[in-house]
Amino acid sequence: MESSLRPQESDPNTIATPHASSVPNHHEVPARTKQHRSATPLDRGLHELFEAQVRRTPAATAVVCADQRLDYAELNRRANRLAHRLQAQGLGPEDRVGVCLPRSVDLLVAVLGVLKAGAAYVPLDPSYPPERLAFMCRDAGIGLLLTHGHLRARLPQGPTTQCLDDPALLAGQPEHDPARPCAPDQLAYVIYTSGSTGQPKGVAIEHRGAVNTVLDINQLFGVGPDDRILAVSSLSFDLSVYDIFGGLAAGARVVVPPPSDTPDPAAWLDCLERERITFWNSAPPLLEMLVQHCSGRDVQLPQLRLALLSGDWIAPSLPARARALAPNVRVISLGGATEASIWSIAYPIDAVDPAWTSIPYGKPLANQRFHVLDPQGLPLPVGVPGELHIGGIGVAREYLNRPELNAEKYLPDPFQPGGRLYRTGDRGRYLPDGNIEFLGRIDHQVKIRGFRIETGEIESTLVRHPAVRDCVVLAVDDPAGGKRLAAYFTCDGAAPSAAALRAFLQERLPEYMVPAALVHLDALPLSPNGKVDRKALPAPDATLEARTDFVAPRDAVEQQLAQIWAELLGTGQVGVRDNFFALGGHSLMATQLTARVRAAFQVELPLHKLFEAPTVAGLAETITGLRGQKPDKSGRMAELMKKLEHLSDDEINALLQEKKRSV
Repeated sequence: MESSLRPQESDPNTIATPHASSVPNHHEVPARTKQHRSATPLDRGLHELFEAQVRRTPAATAVVCADQRLDYAELNRRANRLAHRLQAQGLGPEDRVGVCLPRSVDLLVAVLGVLKAGAAYVPLDPSYPPERLAFMCRDAGIGLLLTHGHLRARLPQGPTTQCLDDPALLAGQPEHDPARPCAPDQLAYVIYTSGSTGQPKGVAIEHRGAVNTVLDINQLFGVGPDDRILAVSSLSFDLSVYDIFGGLAAGARVVVPPPSDTPDPAAWLDCLERERITFWNSAPPLLEMLVQHCSGRDVQLPQLRLALLSGDWIAPSLPARARALAPNVRVISLGGATEASIWSIAYPIDAVDPAWTSIPYGKPLANQRFHVLDPQGLPLPVGVPGELHIGGIGVAREYLNRPELNAEKYLPDPFQPGGRLYRTGDRGRYLPDGNIEFLGRIDHQVKIRGFRIETGEIESTLVRHPAVRDCVVLAVDDPAGGKRLAAYFTCDGAAPSAAALRAFLQERLPEYMVPAALVHLDALPLSPNGKVDRKALPAPDATLEARTDFVAPRDAVEQQLAQIWAELLGTGQVGVRDNFFALGGHSLMATQLTARVRAAFQVELPLHKLFEAPTVAGLAETITGLRGQKPDKSGRMAELMKKLEHLSDDEINALLQEKKRSV
């Protein structure tokens, strides 16, 4: 479940067992069961919300990506051409179509076209290893896959691939809306999340639950045609469902950042300023990256009015730092689960108590319910911890092809006849004011920089290496804040190098699931009952496990860089051949590094330069080259003109007025 709270350290098996004094008051259960009901009709599909907006504002800009802009009418025509082609190929309700595309206008065309055809889309991230993509295609029964030509070589052989960047693909197709009604319980999309058995699991979401969420958010926060949403989340992350369908349902402009292999806060800032973004929606680490990137720069974002944060712990200091950058922004914490249609709970962070160590989880959204239950499924009173269960309209249909897991996680709702509950695996409790407090997990699922990870999937993959006998993976404290993954393993013979194991995992897992630290032990510590004693595992020493040969810094630039790395990574000595990412660095820490480089060397280091030259020696050479360059005033002027060319006269005048007020 997505959470705004730092999980408390506790025994994951501690769930309260009720006794006579811990039965809820007679009014508590009815109050929790009574959901905030919305009068908004929920009998339309996600794409039908978009079609209704097309009829209202056909000439308004719907989507922007780099230099490409489509109004609502043109986006609808392109999606319709795709939908008619898919229908002509026999696709319809309950069929699943893979979408493997970079960030682009075609991404929106694809998901809209698939839904208009009556089918459901399955996101396939182009950065995933081919082995993982092949499993997802088999598991979801994908017969057709939409992509771009340059990605075809990475894709599995089974499905038929069709390239949206081929102009001939949709030539001659009809442009009117397909005449195919959409039932509320029709499958809309399948998103794969990490699975504890060693393979990801597909969460099947129907239109009705997703429509309920996006319309509720639009109503709660007044989202409308004046809003411009920056779509920073991957299609494989369900926040994208709101970015696309919530934004288009409201008549807003969806701004898609340019494709990038890594998170790029410089590109986000460019979009925020050029497109005058009003609405930010991401996991907290991405906003943290943006705030850190802007630190020390003369940047203000007065037009940004709303920031929705979900998917990971929110540092209590982040809302204030966000408001320093965007003085008019309102920060909202949202939570829920992919299995419950994006979000189910919200807490507006209008003020932060200095004594807080975490942000309250919040109260349920429209047509959704939360229950705190004991191991027997009985409700617990205010203040008593139990397992959080989500009920209401957003509960997913199922996990694809996982009947035993479905029986374990999707339960009949004893408080709502005919309803269902989703067991989240989260611990929490009700507070006296009706808010819920999140207390951690009852299992070993973790969140790393907004990504939900079942450590069992990493363990199952790691033991497939022929040299690894046993292993355990857990989340440990990250020197930069938050958590990082550490894997502890034993071997029957000689231990492979950390670099070799990392390469093995990168061929099978997404990059965010590859542990930052890989630690070889002679034996895993055991508790008296014979289970792995996770608390007895040593703190990972990234310096020792990643280094093959140490070479000390050789000049002043390398010495200063090595010191910065050591402070950020929490390591001892750093050599010039050490790799930033092999030592435990990641994208959020990389943003902190670029900020420190800017302060120490007075140069602007693009984030991609670190990924291209991730050693001290390589980065020192890059910095030396940047310091020798003269400022390009003509280039900055050209960039400014590029930002202005898409603005109206009224928008330019508004910018000038803001600048005058800031002087």
